[in-house]
This record gives sequence, structure tokens and C-alpha cells, in this order.
Amino acid sequence: MADLKARNFDKPRDLARFVNIARDVASAAVDAGGADYVQDEELEVVGGEFEERAILKADTVDGLGAITSLSVVTAGAYYTLPVNPAVLKGGSGTGGTATLTGGTVGALVPDAAAVENISESDGRWYLYHWV
Repeated sequence: MADLKARNFDKPRDLARFVNIARDVASAAVDAGGADYVQDEELEVVGGEFEERAILKADTVDGLGAITSLSVVTAGAYYTLPVNPAVLKGGSGTGGTATLTGGTVGALVPDAAAVENISESDGRWYLYHWV
């Protein structure tokens, strides 16, 4: 079953920019493993210009808690991706960074049929779309 999602923007150009040039994080590779992380911890990706941050998971760590592999939990929604190597925030460890590969440049609302409504209210613009 599809869900109706709403996003709001200050200006119509921000809405257009979001729909037309958004990117996500398709994959992530460990750049620096850091220390003191715990397996399966979720970590936020720092940087970039975004509507929603990417979340990565420390799939495996070594005996010192250095991240040895990562996976994407939430791909995020970025206007510009973070600069590689991207800093990882959260969890119990420190010093982790990742090299990110961006997803396809394109619309977050890939099909015009998914758009339910675009409206303005109280000086903000709202995009309602099915996901």
C-alpha cells in the first residue's frame, strides 16, 4: 500500500530544485574505521546539502571497534552529496569516515502520476506525493 508523503519548502524554486536534482547515497565504503564502534550501530552521514541525511550501519567491526564494512540503511535526499571522505556521526565510536557513491541524479518523485498536489499556504510550498 502506498503512503502519501508531504514535504514543505520556503520558495517554489526550492521545491523545483528538490524534485528535479535530488540525489541519494547508493553505497558506502569504509575510508577510516575509527575506534570503539559496535556492530550494527546506525551512523549519520555529516555534510552535504540535504532534505534528509543518509544513515549507514556498521555491519562489521574489528576487535578495536574499527568499522570494517558499512551498508546503507536510509539513502537520504541530497541536493549536494557530502564531500568524500564523509564523516560519520553517532554511535559509541569516533573517527569513522566513509567514501560515498551517489545514486542516480533524478527526481525523488519519479513519476508525475505520483504527485497528488502542490499547494501554497502561509508562505510555504507543499508537495504531496505517493511513495
